[in-house]
Amino acid sequence: MSRRFANNDAYLGDALSHIRDEDLAADVEAFRDQWLSEVDVNDLRRAAIVGKHPKTYEDISRGTWTGPTEGLVELDPKEKEALLKELESAMPEPGMVLVILAVSLAAFLQGHVQTSINGASLYRANIGLPSNETTFGMSPDGSNTEMWMDRNILRPSQPSPNDWLLGITNAAPFFSAALLGCWMALPFSDRFGRKGSMIVAAAMVMVTSALLAMIPVISTSQPKWQIILGIRIVNGIGMGIKAVNTPVLASETAVGYWRGTSILAWQLWVACGIFVGFILNLCFSQAKDENLALALILGAPVVPSIVLLGVLAVCPESPRYYLRRGPNYNPKKAYEIIKTLRRSPLIALRDIYLLHKSIQQEVQVQYKKNMDLRTFVTFMETAEFGVLKDFVKQFRELFAKRRNRNPLISSSIAALAQQLCGINILAFYSGTFFNIFSNNKNIAMYFSIGFGFLNFVFALPAIRRIDTMGRRRWLLITLPFMSLMMAAAALSFLALNNESIPESPKVTCALIFLYTLTEPGPIPFTLAAESFPLSHREIGCAFAISVNLFFAACLSLFWPSLIAGISSPGTLGLFSFFNVLAWVLVFLFVEETRRISLEDLDYIYAVSKSKFWKFQLYEYAPWVLKGFVLSIFGKRQASTDDATDDESISQHPRHGPRPQLYKPPDFDSDQLDQSGSEVEMDDFDPDGISEVSRA
Repeated sequence: MSRRFANNDAYLGDALSHIRDEDLAADVEAFRDQWLSEVDVNDLRRAAIVGKHPKTYEDISRGTWTGPTEGLVELDPKEKEALLKELESAMPEPGMVLVILAVSLAAFLQGHVQTSINGASLYRANIGLPSNETTFGMSPDGSNTEMWMDRNILRPSQPSPNDWLLGITNAAPFFSAALLGCWMALPFSDRFGRKGSMIVAAAMVMVTSALLAMIPVISTSQPKWQIILGIRIVNGIGMGIKAVNTPVLASETAVGYWRGTSILAWQLWVACGIFVGFILNLCFSQAKDENLALALILGAPVVPSIVLLGVLAVCPESPRYYLRRGPNYNPKKAYEIIKTLRRSPLIALRDIYLLHKSIQQEVQVQYKKNMDLRTFVTFMETAEFGVLKDFVKQFRELFAKRRNRNPLISSSIAALAQQLCGINILAFYSGTFFNIFSNNKNIAMYFSIGFGFLNFVFALPAIRRIDTMGRRRWLLITLPFMSLMMAAAALSFLALNNESIPESPKVTCALIFLYTLTEPGPIPFTLAAESFPLSHREIGCAFAISVNLFFAACLSLFWPSLIAGISSPGTLGLFSFFNVLAWVLVFLFVEETRRISLEDLDYIYAVSKSKFWKFQLYEYAPWVLKGFVLSIFGKRQASTDDATDDESISQHPRHGPRPQLYKPPDFDSDQLDQSGSEVEMDDFDPDGISEVSRA
């Protein structure tokens, strides 16, 4: 078997593969005596055996086991049912309802804030940033057709100073979220936990939204846009803290098989928040006083903030927070939380023991030392990241260690792809964009509601598909379609030269609505929350989400000037190209993580990026193209390979087997010694991963 890489960072094998059955009982008893003295040791031993042989007990639960029964743990009907539901049901565990509700409300609030910014842009004159709308919009009767064509297609003008100031005001919360909030999430999470950080963030958004609501209705000598700018900077810090810790809470509490579904609640309810926010913007716009309407739009996030605070008060903390190195390390607390999140006591005991062993093994490989339980506990209870120099050390390790560097690249590319596709900029500026077709604010808001509705409804199919289709494949399928729709929408503007104006806007809007059907929104936050090892999860997630928010801020800043500088069709055409660029980056550099436990992702990220992109370009891509040609000109044969990280391509006798990048590793505990020698690992096969990930 060929050697493809040296794996110096990742632990090898699943958490229990290297423990002999006869040694497992003693290890279980030692862990139980240290942390779970109230648990029957026989119950914990049963759970550990089930965790060590997941495929065997899956077959037993299904009634398809045909092997020997001697030495096997006997499962009662409820335990069998719980094990099968864990694998087959995308519905959340009963104990996960509060977590998913909290995640959903946090996401809803995020979307609500975005639409608040969007709707307020239509009232720019009320905050001291007027625009010359007669050269930007089209009168309802179409009397300024020639002027509209000149402004948007033939000779775009330069952006005005107020266009830039509007962009700065709207971009401020996203810049502060990216540059301050995401990084402040680390000390807040370390001190207060994932849930506690979300409480702080929700309180910040609530207070700042209430202050923003006061600005339009008060008299002040200071330009109102400047006051709004300052408050939005603080508001953005809360958004950044919440954006980091919310997906992490979802990923760390979810069942491994359906982790993507749990994290998807974030993006799904961001879309819902955007949709509901647009409806409220339209309702508030009916106020006779424009200043009152603007105040209501800016203050709308106060209500979901209060509801979120109430839910967080009863939401459980992430159990993995109590398994991090530091003074809060306490597996007993983690177990008490896991009991509330899982369907069966057997599964709860299995998960806490597997988490303990996975983290112990990860630490041993990272430090190249064997540790007995007492030494390991002493090490874990030692505070690690408490001062600035420790933060700098942790940040440096994101780039120095392959296990951290690979997911950093992948999650950052996914985060960038979400902004390159253009979906967020339409969420920020749909009102002003659709106002191109009419000077009537209400009509622009109706279009925005349609955009928000489709954005939400067509995120629903991703609830299951994100864990069955996969993250990488989802991006590779949706980005080309989005590019096509953007290009078509841009070209539809040219119809103004030959067709009547009333028809072309309808075509353009229809194409933009079709574009929203396949947006990649669920993926960036999923990868950011799940990809990093526990020791670097917060800082890795913070980096990836800060990339997402920073480029969202850049687009928000430059959008008014883009529209003014290269016209509406030119801007849409630019984003069509960006979708193609995003597809290329995803194809070459983003790995698949579906149906693999958080701890087992070491397998995936052990392959160097240079090996990965060369494999995709020189082995996998030719194989796909060959299969495509044969599917047209040759006889097709159904493929049975469903355990890969890419599109399923039908097999053909002349097509050959699917090229493999990974092959299963063999774990040898002797590789961990006192000498600090490097550990090597062969490539491994996704089929092997799928078995391991069931733990």
